[in-house]
Amino acid sequence: MSVSFTYSRDLENKANSGDAEAQYQLAFCYADGTGVAKDSVTAAAWCRKAADQNHVEAQYLLGYGFYGSGIGISQDLSLSLQWIKKAAERGHLASRHLLGIAYSNGDGVTQDDREAVKWWRLAAEGGLPVSQFHLGYAYHEGKGVPKDETEAAKWFRKAAEQGNIPAQEVLAYCYSSGVGVPQNMQEFQKWYAKARGQEGPPPHGRGCLGMIVIPVLLIFVSRLVYSGC
Repeated sequence: MSVSFTYSRDLENKANSGDAEAQYQLAFCYADGTGVAKDSVTAAAWCRKAADQNHVEAQYLLGYGFYGSGIGISQDLSLSLQWIKKAAERGHLASRHLLGIAYSNGDGVTQDDREAVKWWRLAAEGGLPVSQFHLGYAYHEGKGVPKDETEAAKWFRKAAEQGNIPAQEVLAYCYSSGVGVPQNMQEFQKWYAKARGQEGPPPHGRGCLGMIVIPVLLIFVSRLVYSGC
């Protein structure tokens, strides 16, 4: 797990006394084996205690990290989504994004593009780059919202400005082809370079590259979007 906490007797005492944040941190300690023997079952149990007290990060972790993966607890997609939705309804951005993916793909829920867009929009407006990218792609495709290339480019740009590489790539080709934005080869070169982590113009010339690549790129992007990337 990417987050790390340090086990201590004091932390366990606080968890035993009902402190939800301590229970959440203790779940990480047992999950990672940080300062205590690694024990996924105990980790899931402490996470559940914190989640039951409406600790929003614990609700997300319980849904996505434990029920979603079957680590320390029986895998259960229905319960996974229930806990993710609890966190999403309380404003947790990553949970909102995952709920959008679930509705987009019909994973554990009835497939519903409008509902997917609803949750992506909430996360995107909260500043989550991956949701901004997904929302932009929904506008590009006209899935769950009316097709609107200008709105698509707006959300691609928001994500790109926060370093989302797929958004930077798509935005580059939007500028190259004039899709949703005025054609601008300087902007194309800027965003292409950012996506590639390099300076200078892209290879293979200027004007025709975007027109050739953008359909292929968007096929690739569609795979990213609907696989939950």
